[in-house]
Amino acid sequence: MRLLWIILGLATAPFLGAQPVVPTYTVNGPAGPWTGIFASMGLTVDTAPKVLVLRPDSGVPSDLGARIEAGLIVVIEANTAAAAALGVTVSGTVTVRRELDSRATDRMMVWEEAIPVLKAELPATATVFSQDRWSGTPLMAGWRRGTGGVLWLAAPVPSNGYARFTFLPQALAWFGLNGSLESKRTWAFFDYAYRSRTDPEYMARQWRKMGLSSIHAAAWYHFEPDAVRDDYLRRLITACHRNGILVYAWLEYPHVSDKFWADNPQWRDKTAQLTDAAVFWRKLMNFQNPDCVAAVKAGTKTLLSRFDWDGVNLAELYFESLLGPDDPAQFTPMNDNVRATYQKKFGYDPVDIFRPASPRFWKSADAPLQQLYGFRRDLNHEMHDEWLTFLAGLRTVDGNPLSLSMTNVDDQYDTKVRDYLGYDNARLVKLLDKIPFTFIIQDPATLWHLGAERYPKIASLYGRLIPDSESLAIDVNIARRQFVAYPTEQQAGTEVLSLARVTADSFAQTMYYSENSIARPDRALIPAASSSARLSQSGSSTSVETAYGVGLAWTGPANVNGKPWPYQSDTVLWLPAGKFTITPRESKPPLRLIDFNGTIRSVEEVAIGASATGVAFIYKSVSRSIAVLDQKPGAIWIDGKEAQPTQLPRRDGSVALILPAGEHWVTIAAPAK
Repeated sequence: MRLLWIILGLATAPFLGAQPVVPTYTVNGPAGPWTGIFASMGLTVDTAPKVLVLRPDSGVPSDLGARIEAGLIVVIEANTAAAAALGVTVSGTVTVRRELDSRATDRMMVWEEAIPVLKAELPATATVFSQDRWSGTPLMAGWRRGTGGVLWLAAPVPSNGYARFTFLPQALAWFGLNGSLESKRTWAFFDYAYRSRTDPEYMARQWRKMGLSSIHAAAWYHFEPDAVRDDYLRRLITACHRNGILVYAWLEYPHVSDKFWADNPQWRDKTAQLTDAAVFWRKLMNFQNPDCVAAVKAGTKTLLSRFDWDGVNLAELYFESLLGPDDPAQFTPMNDNVRATYQKKFGYDPVDIFRPASPRFWKSADAPLQQLYGFRRDLNHEMHDEWLTFLAGLRTVDGNPLSLSMTNVDDQYDTKVRDYLGYDNARLVKLLDKIPFTFIIQDPATLWHLGAERYPKIASLYGRLIPDSESLAIDVNIARRQFVAYPTEQQAGTEVLSLARVTADSFAQTMYYSENSIARPDRALIPAASSSARLSQSGSSTSVETAYGVGLAWTGPANVNGKPWPYQSDTVLWLPAGKFTITPRESKPPLRLIDFNGTIRSVEEVAIGASATGVAFIYKSVSRSIAVLDQKPGAIWIDGKEAQPTQLPRRDGSVALILPAGEHWVTIAAPAK
């Protein structure tokens, strides 16, 4: 059964007894790109490895066959000597540029250059993972031998690790190789229009398996009541809560809704060509018009009270255009309110800057354009201040404060965005001094063709602006790129897992452009790639050091730092931030906390009264939190007072509890037997 799950791509870690097996590797020859590939899977380097990579022209151990029989996984990276030693017949080369992978036949994979690859006759038992689209020559294949196996690569792995053999990590996972750690601290946007026929309960279960802790759902579809859409959203929110996922209202102001645009033409924003500001998919309203703002605030308050939201994401509250003055048909805001204010302040109509006959035309006079840029930034700052203050005053349906986040395109790495979109992130983050929110940096389209190395630089740039790392997140755009990129138009495989690993090391939270933008073969590997921790073993004990908290593949009861540990499911032992030593134990906790959405500070098994036992934990969260117990609990105390939080039963008999925002001490008694 375990093998079947691995083949289906559903296993996230090798569950081999109580103590996890930590996958390790060694590379014969320069490690090169393999360091990053294995790191993205949670594998560590070791001299007694589970995986041995034989690079081209590297030496071949004389006992290679025996070691494979005994359990070693060998990667033959276009190594003809290793191929010969294992009975693989190389009969020449074939030139390849297009790769077809059996796990993603709908994806176009084009190598940057056509290169000669080895043409080989593989064992009859080999499973071909990818092949040349035209000749059918196997490019990546695997077969088992004894308790080990062989992975064949017909060409060297490229220097960046992902420009060929897109789904190489999945080929390694076919052998049961994946890290023993996993994370559930990623977020994703969700657009109702693309998934309206998918069962919410199914989606929520799959999202949690992917490691998602919150979904930011497109709220503009629900600004005006609609019975069908609203029923779907309510079912989605309940399903997410039952599965330990928070749901935020994703606002895209000054786009309000299609209906709001249609019903209020008098409030539409204008471009520099004085046309209605319908830019890309967004239809932008005039947020400098007091009547418009009052109507949107009233509608927002109603929207947020109609559903059981956990928070709000004020996303992309900026002006247009991404191409700046070169694109006056999309340059905003040029509505009557802005033009009147600008005229009064500077003595001329800002539209003059875009008129070739004007002495202030931007191509011949730079000062007026710079003056306009500064004016827009001031205006944008005022909008953010006003809207964050407004949203901070609203509450969830049960009276908890709504958690706030703000998403804005980076302007520190790519500085021209600051002028083109009209804001200043260095100034906006100062609003954190009076309003708590998570600042989500959106990866600009101009950087999508670059590698994962851009994320540590972005983290460093914003780390100087926001000392509290918990208030900083990154939005990774897994999307069709505007620039030519290889091997896939939209990131997948090794490239996506590398992004997940690097961002997990650099940011407290990673947001994805869409929960459905991650390729299906990648979804099972995202939790391991997103973990950020140190793992080691000595005898029967496993040591973990983590900055953010992490899950460790584990079956059976355990002690953590010498004490019984109740924070674990049947397959994963969860740890808060800190250093821990985990050892097996015999007795099972009477009550287990099997999942938690929030930041656990400490957790322990406790005695309650003379005979009862249970679990106690301290947590902190800017929003409500969701605790999942393995069974219906007995009495519950929050901060020493008996409480009755909302309970959501799950199919397997476990129960999700909705807990209040803030920092709290919770004690939960096991049910009476």
